[in-house]
Amino acid sequence: MATPTTRRAFGRGGDRRSLYVEVDQPAIDRLDELHSATGAPKWAVIQALLEHVEVDENGVPVWWPVKAMQQEALDIPA
Repeated sequence: MATPTTRRAFGRGGDRRSLYVEVDQPAIDRLDELHSATGAPKWAVIQALLEHVEVDENGVPVWWPVKAMQQEALDIPA
């Protein structure tokens, strides 16, 4: 009797890794909308979004708030 083999889902394989994130419900709702509109699997929608995000010369998304990038200097006595 042959040993049963497990099959990966279509499009799964190679260098793919699992990704788990916690996001707010509006983000889930938006992903569901994109998933429904495109007919693509949710993983494919997320991957396409990440591959197509426009970044500036520092690699930061162009829509990222500037305040999030600024760090406050620590007041450390000399």
